[in-house]
Amino acid sequence: MNQPFLTLFRYWIHVYFPFTLALVLWFGTTGHSRNFYPDDIGNQWTLQSLDKMNLRTVTIKGPEIIDGVELSLIEEDTNGNINKLFVKSEADGIKLFRSIVSIAIIGEVTFDYSPPQVFLPIPAHLGSTWTVQSDAEIAVVGKIQSTNRAEVVAIEEVVTPAGTFQDCLNIKQNIALNLPIADLELTNSMWLAPNVGLVKATDSGGIIFELIDFDIAESEPQTAVQPIGKLATTWASMKYR
Repeated sequence: MNQPFLTLFRYWIHVYFPFTLALVLWFGTTGHSRNFYPDDIGNQWTLQSLDKMNLRTVTIKGPEIIDGVELSLIEEDTNGNINKLFVKSEADGIKLFRSIVSIAIIGEVTFDYSPPQVFLPIPAHLGSTWTVQSDAEIAVVGKIQSTNRAEVVAIEEVVTPAGTFQDCLNIKQNIALNLPIADLELTNSMWLAPNVGLVKATDSGGIIFELIDFDIAESEPQTAVQPIGKLATTWASMKYR
């Protein structure tokens, strides 16, 4: 395999692949008093890197039917690179049925999960750990095997351009990728706010994304601190439809 291709593939793995896995980890209802990802169809989150060079939008679409099962579709667009995740909230956790990821040069790659895998246990709390494993066959590269180990390592306040959010889950992920051309170890983190969802993320390349805008349906008010520093009882600083 030529060096330019390997370099580009490594770049995609570091920038896009970890976040694609991360999406399923914060989707769905937590099953207790706090919902760390409002999952209504039409909800949308926009994050931007600190240097303002990267824009990431996450939208819930659907429903989609796969093998007779009605699923929600999470579509993530980072700088025009689109990935799709097909998931369903069940009693014991959020389950992934299929993911379609777009890889530079290679094109779309489909991961099917049979049986579906639990990507987020219900409930999730400080100290929760879980492991996700998957593989896919890619014509140019060969077989990719991934093992994603996640842990809730802290409950923290997160300050973003969209507001300040209390009691956020800090989820750290360690991802091991085994490929014919290389073995990679990746680490990233994400922060999920109660009744809001993803408010901050870091990828293995060191890029930090912060929430700059969101448009979600919400059923209960919470207190949020606005960027100007005033405390106000709001609908989680949200725009209501």
